[in-house]
Amino acid sequence: MLLVTILAVSLFAAPTPGFQTVTLKNGMRVVLLPDPQAQAVDVALWYEAGPLFEPKGKSGITHLVERLLVRSGGADTASFHTGLALEGAQASSITTPDYSSIYATGPAETADLVIRRLAAIGRSGPADAAAVAAERDAVLAERSMRLEGSLAARALERLFALAFEGHGYARPVLGIASEVSSITPEDVAAYRAERFMPGTMALSVVGRFDPKPVLAAIKKEFEPLKGPKPAKKNGATRPPSPATPDEERRGTEQGPSGAAAVAVGWRAPAAGDADRAAVEILVRIAGSGPDSRLGRRQSESEWPIGLSRVVFDARRAGSALYAMAVPNPGAELEAAERSLVGTLEQMAAEPITADELRRARLAIERDGMLEQQTVRGRARQLGAALYEEGEMRAKEKWRDALSGVTEADVQRAAVRVLKPALRSVVRLQSTTPDSGGAR
Repeated sequence: MLLVTILAVSLFAAPTPGFQTVTLKNGMRVVLLPDPQAQAVDVALWYEAGPLFEPKGKSGITHLVERLLVRSGGADTASFHTGLALEGAQASSITTPDYSSIYATGPAETADLVIRRLAAIGRSGPADAAAVAAERDAVLAERSMRLEGSLAARALERLFALAFEGHGYARPVLGIASEVSSITPEDVAAYRAERFMPGTMALSVVGRFDPKPVLAAIKKEFEPLKGPKPAKKNGATRPPSPATPDEERRGTEQGPSGAAAVAVGWRAPAAGDADRAAVEILVRIAGSGPDSRLGRRQSESEWPIGLSRVVFDARRAGSALYAMAVPNPGAELEAAERSLVGTLEQMAAEPITADELRRARLAIERDGMLEQQTVRGRARQLGAALYEEGEMRAKEKWRDALSGVTEADVQRAAVRVLKPALRSVVRLQSTTPDSGGAR
């Protein structure tokens, strides 16, 4: 166990291999991170597009455009993925609150093919009405499936709507159904011209490849793409910051008979804030595993919470620390909420111990090590650094900050974040509570 811990720390603390950054003539950024020891390569297109930037009343349009772009890479979405899979590459795409990405991971020899396929997406023309309608229906179906299949997803959607009221982060990635239904081909064209252009795009190549011919291929395929120059040199535009709440916000969501849960969120510093590392350690100490503050209370005979989870959702303009809890059978939902909030907010008053800090730091370091073991994980770190934190070396700076966090830093972060005025609460409960269960 000691050897595993030492190995995890040493690998995570090792410097990230040097990357090369190039800005093409059209303003598009290219990030190359070669690794001769890797057995695969990851090629990814990144767009500064997400709920943070969506027009008012057009929530979900980023995910819709992402699907349309993937569709443009083949006769339909499925053929794009299948075409690359036949060459041994696995393609996928993702939309987050801060960015959208289309990528493929495969054997080293697939790099050129993926570059050509992604460039074809960039060159694709406007989507016609039929394509927009088809993908709009697909987004609505995806939204319905995810929300109907997950009570937690419904509670979290409402929680973020409360916590970030009036800001882009209040919009769900899959949009609000009525707003998605209203999106037109003209809306798609306007949003794509604004957010999916060379000046807000980046291309990363991570893994086993020869930088010189790969960069030549990228310039050949992507430099002809036209679009307005970026508003800010070498980076994305400055996103709007959400207003700071001055009182607790509350809401409820209806679930099936007998269902009960509570979600509590506190507004937290943005991803690039100096306190980020301390907040991440705070989250681990609060609710990650049996040795956490919440975990240790499970042995108490009158403890009302059966399951709990604490998460730090880091975002570029403003983050959230949130917790979810399911009451034990027969326990009151109000008691579960009171215990959850009380345990976490008490951390602002109770000192953090050296052992808690050590365990939390090691857990974070192990997670970081595991992510770095794959080319996809390293590519994701690059994209997150660029679009969540605004700079390529953010991960290295965060790693250095993590090693220097003290017990006092963690408690100071708790005082900063775990305040009643920064709190939002959503209770998920049934309209007809089960007499034998939580209520």
